[in-house]
Amino acid sequence: MADSDVYMAYVKKDGTAVVVDGYATGRFKPTLDTELGGTSDVTNISGSVSNGRTSISFTRKLDTSDKNDLLIKIGLAMNVIFSYRLQGNPETEGDWLVHSSTYSKELYLYPRENQDLNVINLTEKYQNNTDVYYQDIRIPKSLIPAVDTQYYCKMFDINKMISTQLKTANYGATYHAIGFEPLIDNEKMLHHIVLYSCNYKNVDYNDSKFECFNLHPDCNSIVATWGVGQKSYDYPEEAGLIWGTNKSHFIIIEAHYTNSGLLNDQYDNSGMRVFFTPKIRKNDIATMGFGGVVIGLRLEPGKKVVHHSTFCPAECTLKSMNPDGVKVVSFLLHGHLILKRIWAEITLPDGTVDSTTFRDDNYDFTHQEMVVFKTPYVIKPGASIKAVCEYDTSSRTNYTVGGIKSSDEMCVIGLNYYPAENGLSACQAKSDVYVKPETPLDELINKDRCEPAEKFSHKSYFAENGKILASASWLAVKMAYLLLIIILIINI
Repeated sequence: MADSDVYMAYVKKDGTAVVVDGYATGRFKPTLDTELGGTSDVTNISGSVSNGRTSISFTRKLDTSDKNDLLIKIGLAMNVIFSYRLQGNPETEGDWLVHSSTYSKELYLYPRENQDLNVINLTEKYQNNTDVYYQDIRIPKSLIPAVDTQYYCKMFDINKMISTQLKTANYGATYHAIGFEPLIDNEKMLHHIVLYSCNYKNVDYNDSKFECFNLHPDCNSIVATWGVGQKSYDYPEEAGLIWGTNKSHFIIIEAHYTNSGLLNDQYDNSGMRVFFTPKIRKNDIATMGFGGVVIGLRLEPGKKVVHHSTFCPAECTLKSMNPDGVKVVSFLLHGHLILKRIWAEITLPDGTVDSTTFRDDNYDFTHQEMVVFKTPYVIKPGASIKAVCEYDTSSRTNYTVGGIKSSDEMCVIGLNYYPAENGLSACQAKSDVYVKPETPLDELINKDRCEPAEKFSHKSYFAENGKILASASWLAVKMAYLLLIIILIINI
């Protein structure tokens, strides 16, 4: 396979294991790293043959600094191809021969501490659970326009769908969404999917697909997200996200397409499968957003390293969080094509600094992932949080701006947590890149923002009859959401 980091191995007749470090430049025998100006970086080699089974192990650094070795990602799955021959090896044949069988699998070669690796097919997981149902929220199959960037949206009346699906007259009952499974039709064109819930009191229902650079501001609470490469995820048994009732009576799916080749023959029908249950769990899930990219951000071209950061001060968490703090169950990091490293630097109330838990030192736009914890990560009032991004602009000849196109950039961190009522929806001090205030939106972005979570939970909420939303006259406000925190929950 072209541009592959390859390790070839066998066990000699005397029981000695051999592992060589190579690199494939095409569909032919790999070349040794040492012959390409690199180094052999395998150590601690061992192996055995017993009862027809060959076992080989070796050690390699995560980052070898060898241009022919891929970085091993911490906490992220990597595509690994396994190939082998049943007969013959270099000791008996005198050379590495073509393999006879090949398999591939995504593996976590170096998991994060406390990371839950139980990534499974949720449809299979819940298929025999009579207390769990699902709904498919999809963009209607349609032609993707031959334009560089396009947003399409579709609204769904969740209460009506549940009433019809479950054949119940209990319209507006409360449910908990407990898992999300992407239904991806055209990954080549799809940049992201976001599900938003709407405040039913201020919007009117719209059954048609519509362009949505300009969602109504009362449809800004993010329910679920998908980025390129992301898989299914679900919540721990003690928590769920409110689904149905007037809190999420109407759901909007937003699909962002990137068609830089201006193709006119591409269609899409992507969406999300939402698993929900009438068995209400103890806690409600919510999302905190940190980071963002300001309008007017300009990343200087031709630089190997360009930093951008935003800061959530301790005063904000101290003022807005309940004393018990929040328990983070999962997180997502997001930027675009020239983002190389992204992390959260959290200074806890006792002065301890954690800059390793929410981090990716080898960010890959095509391989984003919702990282799920085995046990929740606790953030207490008085913690400060800094979102940091590092970009490589060496391939760019013009300034890179903050924005919604794939060729623009972002720096966003989203944390899913519970209890919902204990946390924040968004927190951001003024950016370290100042925007000259030329518009009201610039003035907004240059201000400190500290927004407590909506004091809402299923324990105190009663469904009402009401009407709901969709408007197309809020372009400036919508752009603020997209450019500040595109995949994170914001309540402006």
